[in-house]
Amino acid sequence: MKPLCVTPDGVGGAANPFEVILQIAFSRPQPTPIEPMKTTHPPTTSQAAAPLNTTAQAPFDQTTGSRRGFFKNAVDKGVALGGSALLGAGVLGVEGCASAPGASQEWAQGQANNDVLSKRSVFQIPQVYLPVVGSASLFPVRRIYCIGRNYAAHSREMGSDPTREPPFFFQKPADAVQLVPIGVMADHPYPALTKNYHYEAELIAAIGVGGRDIKLEDALSHVWGYTLGLDMTRRDLQQEMGNQKKPWEIGKSFDHSAPMGPLHKLGDVKHFTQGAIWLKVNGVVKQSADLSQMIWSVAEQIVKLSQAFELFPGDLIYSGTPENVGPVVRGDLVEMHIDGLPNLTVKIV
Repeated sequence: MKPLCVTPDGVGGAANPFEVILQIAFSRPQPTPIEPMKTTHPPTTSQAAAPLNTTAQAPFDQTTGSRRGFFKNAVDKGVALGGSALLGAGVLGVEGCASAPGASQEWAQGQANNDVLSKRSVFQIPQVYLPVVGSASLFPVRRIYCIGRNYAAHSREMGSDPTREPPFFFQKPADAVQLVPIGVMADHPYPALTKNYHYEAELIAAIGVGGRDIKLEDALSHVWGYTLGLDMTRRDLQQEMGNQKKPWEIGKSFDHSAPMGPLHKLGDVKHFTQGAIWLKVNGVVKQSADLSQMIWSVAEQIVKLSQAFELFPGDLIYSGTPENVGPVVRGDLVEMHIDGLPNLTVKIV
């Protein structure tokens, strides 16, 4: 099976139009059409960038039958801000990446299939997007993977042995994303059921080219870009489930548990293999480390994940948190930093 990918002309072409993966969203006002993401040849910083505009009306682009037109058609049905994340309709991908003769006819057929499935759907599901810094493009979020205990000191504080034990991963739902715009202090809701709510500062890698059993030397070529984010955790619930040897999804995978900034595409940023990562609560440094102290690098995490799951464009990887995770309460101001990325700030409310 060929990996899914996003190409300079939109989403990779399909060998069979019925393999189109459709994501149908709530009906929303049409925004300004956007250009599709570019992953095979990331733009350089010298290229002109248009600001993100999710409110202005614009003529609908009817590039009938083309991949570009089909992608725009899907997105234009409903990109909007909702639940602190960008929601809309999108086609995340189809099997295969290369253009082929007759691709435009296949996409026209896929467009017709979309209309049919929309009418048959018992209800409509929103798609979560992240804005791309310096661009009007949007990055559709498919899955959120998180690695556990990936800094030695944090592993020890959680009662584990950090001596290169095999990595383990868990997931958060895509709609756990809380978008925190650059330069904005966002209100972050204190969740239900917990009395011990913890921060975890992490680098996030975004996958732009999918694959299975990826080789280490190829792993970073699958990365589309990076951002920073918080893996917010209901620690008491996580520990209670762990003590009972039960899954601790309730402690990690809840609404708004994944605050993060907009994405920075490769070319605008480099791969993050070293550099300071820190977190402050009310101006006091709580976490402070260097990305080079990860037990498993981003590249190694991609390798390990691709052995267990087929990765796809739109996947995000939380790459682990340093030591000194700790609690926050309502009214606390949390500020996070990674060298080379704008800070992220939230207020617990």
